[in-house]
Amino acid sequence: MSQTWETSRAAWLYPLRVCVESTISLFLPGRRILTSAGQGIYYFATHRFLWPLFKARLVPIVLLSSFVYFLLFFFTYLPQVAFLALFQGVGAWINGAFLVLGEGAAIVAALFEAFFVDETLVDIFDSVLVNEGQEELVLASRVIYPEAGDPASRLGTPTTSAVYAPFSFRQIIEFIVLLPLNFIPVAGTPMFLVLTGYRAGPFHHWRYFQLLDFTKQERKASVSRRQLQYTT
Repeated sequence: MSQTWETSRAAWLYPLRVCVESTISLFLPGRRILTSAGQGIYYFATHRFLWPLFKARLVPIVLLSSFVYFLLFFFTYLPQVAFLALFQGVGAWINGAFLVLGEGAAIVAALFEAFFVDETLVDIFDSVLVNEGQEELVLASRVIYPEAGDPASRLGTPTTSAVYAPFSFRQIIEFIVLLPLNFIPVAGTPMFLVLTGYRAGPFHHWRYFQLLDFTKQERKASVSRRQLQYTT
């Protein structure tokens, strides 16, 4: 379960997992993969055009995430375990770790992702689309240079607003509201993970919906067809 949490929420895996895996899943749903993170990491490792896009953000993302998680585990892990132990007993040690990981993911998202890496995530998402034969789709929103070269180097300036995923105060509030679910023994943490995934998953296809010029109703219909995939 720890692996599930880390690969679906860890901020430093977003360029590897969310952008690549969510983009490919739109057009190659039948491709066999070991895990979602494994697919993203493999795709990233075997497509060198993605490396420069990620390289510029790797160090600050890793440093910021490490710093935030160190502070949270050092100062808040044991107090939260002590509090959870009142309700869960020995299970508090495991659920306390999930709780801290969730808090760290929210903090990192607020401090870094929503304000600093959105442009990079858009470039990664669009590069994968171009590489997977969806150049016409990307052309609706940005210039694509016709010269031969890798997909990333062919990306030009966006001609319309380019947002990978909108910053959502509602999502943060819902995250905080759902945190008490972790107090429920055994079932609380899985419920927390499922419900947060239910809300957060569709945000990672926001760019795709934007390129298709979907209305709000069309977005809802598309999300409803993939809700189980978003949640898990």
